[in-house]
This record gives sequence, C-alpha cells and structure tokens, in this order.
Amino acid sequence: MIGLDIDHAILRRARVPEVPLITADAAKLPLATESIDYVFSYGALHHTDPEESLAEIVRVTSPGGRIALIDFSAPNRPRRRRIGHTWRVVTSFRNYRGRLGVVAALRIVLFRLSPRWRGHLRADVFLSERDFVSVYGSLLPGARFSHEEGRTTVTWSKPHAL
Repeated sequence: MIGLDIDHAILRRARVPEVPLITADAAKLPLATESIDYVFSYGALHHTDPEESLAEIVRVTSPGGRIALIDFSAPNRPRRRRIGHTWRVVTSFRNYRGRLGVVAALRIVLFRLSPRWRGHLRADVFLSERDFVSVYGSLLPGARFSHEEGRTTVTWSKPHAL
C-alpha cells in the first residue's frame, strides 16, 4: 500500500508511518507500468484532467487489477445540487456526533454550511452524473457506476489484455 497526493502538506498529516507516501501529480505517476493491483481514490480526481489522470491510473494498474474511484458529481439539475448539499450537511450531524462527539460535529457542520465552503463548492468543477458516466466510461470500458448523494462511484477491472 502507498499513499499519494499532489500536496506534500496533506501527506505530512498522515498518521500511518508504515505506509510509504509519495508526493505526485495523478497525471504523472512515478510508478512502474502495471505495478499496482488496486487503485482507490476518493474526492480527488475532480481537481485533475480526467483523461490524463485516468490514463496514468490505467497504466500503473496491473492486468486483472481493480480501480475504485469515488468523486463528487453534480446532479443533472443545478438546483438539486444546492438543496442536496444542505440536506446532506444537516443530516450528517448525527453520524459525526456519534463518531467524533458533539463539539467536532458542530464544527464540521457549521463549516460545511459557511460561505467559505460554499464558495469552494462553486469554484470546483464537478461533472454532472451524466457527463461523469460519459467521460469515465469512455476511458474505462465496461466500468460500473453508481450515484448517491452528490458522489459517483466507478469500479473497473483491467482486462488481462488491452
């Protein structure tokens, strides 16, 4: 297992000393071709060019290897996106409270409702669910997709011969 992020400061926060951490761009992975059996990414690829990043991810994935990507996606209707975000934040309080306590849960929920966080969401370019399937599906033929609460999950197994 390795951890990878383009931001070295983020990697410094990791608290898993037994896991090698690499600072790198997903579009230029410093890994050998077909050297990784399983690739998992959560919430990162919308910051990249999907064609470049996915080409690199496919390159480093071994034949028979699996790719699981979860990233943020916009509903096909923009108004639904705003309402959905607010609803998810408000209803997430209970989950955060159970895992982290009341004070931490309040901080998270209030931050995610703040103008600063909403500005971040407006600045990010999220593919619509439809475009997500179109772009990722063209690069990962036969991939499976599921959509839930502003996120799209993609799973794909690399064929033994491409």
